[in-house]
Amino acid sequence: MELSTPEIQRFSLAIGSLLALIWQQRRGITPGGIIVPGMLTNLALVSPGWCFIVAATSYLIQWIYQRWLERLHHQRRLPMYILGALSILISTPLALIAIQLGLIASTLDGITGCLLPGVIAFNLHRQNWRLVSQGMLIVSAGTLILTLSLVGIGSQLFGINFNELNQYYRHVSSIQLHFKSVQFLVALLIGMTIYKRTHERPGGYVVAPMAAVLLLEPLSAAMFVVGCLSVEHGVRAMSARSLIVGLNRYVVALLLSIAYVWSAEMLFIQLGMEALPFQGNHILVVIAILSYANDVVLYDRSKVLPWMLMMISAAMAVLLITHHLWALTS
Repeated sequence: MELSTPEIQRFSLAIGSLLALIWQQRRGITPGGIIVPGMLTNLALVSPGWCFIVAATSYLIQWIYQRWLERLHHQRRLPMYILGALSILISTPLALIAIQLGLIASTLDGITGCLLPGVIAFNLHRQNWRLVSQGMLIVSAGTLILTLSLVGIGSQLFGINFNELNQYYRHVSSIQLHFKSVQFLVALLIGMTIYKRTHERPGGYVVAPMAAVLLLEPLSAAMFVVGCLSVEHGVRAMSARSLIVGLNRYVVALLLSIAYVWSAEMLFIQLGMEALPFQGNHILVVIAILSYANDVVLYDRSKVLPWMLMMISAAMAVLLITHHLWALTS
């Protein structure tokens, strides 16, 4: 059975987020981040060696930050942007080397983990690093075991096919994130500037680059906007009727984002359409929709949306420039 499939990746992301939330509520420590156990599980299924490199890079980034950058005057969440930039600058060359060595295949939806070390390093910075490391190891191992167990039971006893979407992904033209490091770095720089001035996170640094790419395709753009609005209203409705706040709200937004992307693709398959709305970039799309919904619910939409549109416009400009450069060099 192939284990690196879109279905299993989403399944492990959902399981990991729930286990991470339970661990945080019982131990008071976030195990690297809500999405981290699921992402590490996915990386381990792709390449255990690359998974180890990504985790080790997190500690290297945190060491660099503590050694040279921590003394800088900053606001509470400014380290998130600095660590994110370090993550891209260090992880991207390592990913390219890993691809050349055959440790991982070239991928377009972020599974290589270039953004993940920054997330882990931010949690190492905010909490006791030993407790974070312990929780991350235990919860990630639990996510891996539970994912493989449930997939095995589902496929063997109930005949569930956990490798249906791959055949459709192989027949579509995936969205190109050419020079994606540049796009994400620009989004980080703009987001950091906005945060320093307004104390608001304009949708995270994943939304703008991903939205810029999706907006170039009318079908993808429409489905992405519908997804953002649907998940936002779903989170708002659940928050109004229950005490869903903080990480609970974040996990709800994540699960709704996964459900939306999955159901949208299955609908298109059932309708017999050859082009899937997100063209294989499901992980980054899920995280982008999640980031948008969480931030517009956390802050006032009228305050966040203008800054978010500014970031998307800048990301689209960078995207067009990098596409032009790619065309000239290819």
